[in-house]
Amino acid sequence: MLSLWFLTWTTQGVSSSRTRWEYKAVDSTIKLSTREGEISELLNKEGADGWELVGYVPFRNLTFASEGYYIFKRPK
Repeated sequence: MLSLWFLTWTTQGVSSSRTRWEYKAVDSTIKLSTREGEISELLNKEGADGWELVGYVPFRNLTFASEGYYIFKRPK
């Protein structure tokens, strides 16, 4: 199960030439037996849309599935 959450932050600064970033957090539930293929598919899809993976926040639940948030960014 993949669910997408779009989050947007803007940088505030003195210079208007600073790069402004758009961020996206993808909540991903991946069963351990199919993990590699699903992760590759997700990363390739987001990369094709211009998103760069900048982090991953893992957590575990009691069903022994690997879950976490993939954090992506791209210029606005």
